[in-house]
Amino acid sequence: MTSAQPRRYLSVRPVRRRGIVASVLIVASVVLAIASAVANWNAYRAVVDYKRQDATFEDALAARDLTIEYGATYFFVLAAAAIAFLLWLYRARANADLLCDAPHRHSKPWVGGSWFCPVVNLWFPYQVMSDVWKASKPDVPWRLESLRQVPGSAVLRVWWACWVGSFVIGRVSALVNDQQTSPTLEKYHTLAIIKSVSAVLMLMAGVLIIMAIVRVSRRQEQPRPGRERS
Repeated sequence: MTSAQPRRYLSVRPVRRRGIVASVLIVASVVLAIASAVANWNAYRAVVDYKRQDATFEDALAARDLTIEYGATYFFVLAAAAIAFLLWLYRARANADLLCDAPHRHSKPWVGGSWFCPVVNLWFPYQVMSDVWKASKPDVPWRLESLRQVPGSAVLRVWWACWVGSFVIGRVSALVNDQQTSPTLEKYHTLAIIKSVSAVLMLMAGVLIIMAIVRVSRRQEQPRPGRERS
């Protein structure tokens, strides 16, 4: 063991506060996703009632406008959650580099860039998070040839599958919305189903990524063998 190892460990910065902020915003975005799905079902029922003459056109219009309001609010809260999560992930990645010297699959610019680059955003962000998870495990030695030697996480695999599923369904939802210049009852029903499936996937993804944030944050604060703080 070299004397540089304890100094590197002491340079690890706490990520718990950033994790809490990200988790709160993720919860808020999940709640809004569910609320948006409920609003779409209400809009569908309002159109059904209007066609049955059990509701006025204004009632149906108000229900539709509510889906737009929830959708817009969801978008902004999700964007805030994404920013907070990336701020947490940037620091967690910096800590991971100090906790284990094994190279990550992607350089630091990809921590944020991988989410916005087309095509690779379907798997690069998962690899970034997975490598941070592996390097943060307390039993992983500081000297390590490759993080591939460390077992992955089922939590992260399921999280990513749910997130990608929600992302794809969200694009389908946008296409359905684009076609609503002449809305029909069938389109309202299809959109309500799509939003519901997306909300379920978002709920699962949200729960799992919060679990991951909590575990990584706690692990990075744990002393490493041979690298005590004293």
